Amino acid sequence: MKKYLLLLLPVVVVALSCGGNKQKGTPLPGLWEFNQGILSEDPAPNCFLNLEADGRYTLFVPDYFDYGQWHKDETDTNRLRFVSARKGRKYYGQEFSLLIKVYDDAALSVDFGLAGQIEQADLNGVFDYDLVTTRVNRQTVLKRAAVQYPAELDPYSLRLNLWRIVAREPESCREISYRTINYLKHMYALFHQQYRVKAEMYNFRYSPSPLLFGRNGIATIAFAGIPSYWKHTFYDEGQAKQSCAMMYALFDEPLTIPREYQRYDELWSKLLGQMLQHALKKDFCSPGAIDTASVQ
Repeated sequence: MKKYLLLLLPVVVVALSCGGNKQKGTPLPGLWEFNQGILSEDPAPNCFLNLEADGRYTLFVPDYFDYGQWHKDETDTNRLRFVSARKGRKYYGQEFSLLIKVYDDAALSVDFGLAGQIEQADLNGVFDYDLVTTRVNRQTVLKRAAVQYPAELDPYSLRLNLWRIVAREPESCREISYRTINYLKHMYALFHQQYRVKAEMYNFRYSPSPLLFGRNGIATIAFAGIPSYWKHTFYDEGQAKQSCAMMYALFDEPLTIPREYQRYDELWSKLLGQMLQHALKKDFCSPGAIDTASVQ
């Protein structure tokens, strides 16, 4: 099996961020993370809700990705209404709402209408990696994420989450290349902003990766070890391997490893920035540009 390394790397155990600092007058737009439900002692599911200031939203409830428009209800400003723009099957319908019970700037205690809609969804026994697999309590808490992202470099915006939209039919090499580059842009934006604000912890809990981020660089992961969620955003395993081969090919390009860095996210963002520059110039679809057989 061919494996690519920037350096031999002792693996970093990545800690997850939890919560944020209280800030007076914090507006609703921003990245919110689901905390444990009020009526349950279960640990928090890995869900997020990103409310953009321009009225767009993205929502991830494993393994379901949704996006569309949000606004405050005209007659009840404590209720947020969501209209999905997602194509294909919507497991909790075209619209849902969120009623804010308590808002203390850093956390929202809410009644989430989509929880009941998920329970009532008729799945007809079909197992699909693009449906809701995590229980979300109707009454739950959303905590403002420790790191907030600028609109122009928001890794949770739809613009940098197109890689999450599951392919329902085979994609061309160009489409797979676009999906791969979109994922790299997402990861770059994620680490770049965490480094910029000097976040206390490195967090990519919502972004399963075919790459391994370690103390001294970035490495590839054997295909069998790549999280299922990332692989199942592609039409099939063969197309997921094409994307992996494209990333492998970037390790053959001249990459400069920073000699000095203070934080791992600084290192990772600088390496990803270089990989992106090569990816944007490279023709992955020319003969011999990638070696899918190397993906084991």
